[in-house]
Amino acid sequence: MCPWHLDSYLAELSLGPLRAAIDFRQPRPGLSRVRLWDSDWPGTELLAVVGPGPADPCGPPTECYVRGADLITCFGPPTAPRVRIDVTWRALTPELASGVLAGVELIVSVRTEVLHARPQVTIRSVFPAAAVKCLPSSDATDLLPQAVATGGIAIMEGPASGGCLLFRLPDALASFVEMVHPTDFRHDELRAPSATSGAFQLEHHLFPQSLEKGVILRSRLRGILVAREHDRRVAVDCFRAFAQS
Repeated sequence: MCPWHLDSYLAELSLGPLRAAIDFRQPRPGLSRVRLWDSDWPGTELLAVVGPGPADPCGPPTECYVRGADLITCFGPPTAPRVRIDVTWRALTPELASGVLAGVELIVSVRTEVLHARPQVTIRSVFPAAAVKCLPSSDATDLLPQAVATGGIAIMEGPASGGCLLFRLPDALASFVEMVHPTDFRHDELRAPSATSGAFQLEHHLFPQSLEKGVILRSRLRGILVAREHDRRVAVDCFRAFAQS
């Protein structure tokens, strides 16, 4: 059974206990309308494509279709810079590893028709998490608590950061793990909830380098829903498998 249902501007995902939708009328499309088992998670946003630059949303989709477990979308360039973004949201089977309930892999490719461009694509997720843990390095064997002041920002970059964070969802027997492939990891920012907002915001900043005409750059990320029991061990195992893929 195909996990995606595409109807005009709306793509719906049904995968294990996870239900979500991508509304392509939004300037920053990503998995929203998130539902776990029988509970709605309003305000949750997973693997949303902000676009090339913090103020520039994606252009309108020029093509969108489902192929097996993949939802494939091609975005036209916004006014500036002239960068085309091809995005695949790939549904991962719950049998990916023991303890994994559902997962989505995001594959982002960028290209340009001008001589030089700065893609700088940002991927954003918003979690109503009770606690956050981070892999301190790509070869670490356990996740550690991620300290960040209320309303503050924690910056993770370079070889000293693992590019893998675990968010323990409140009042749920599950955690959400988000990771960037080690070869693609550049710069992450984690914003803690403020006094008025109860959600963490995670941004992955991809493709800081200049993009030349005729070149395609590609990055991979994964978001995985795991059972709360042994969630740290499952997160490390999944990250290692992702790094070796």
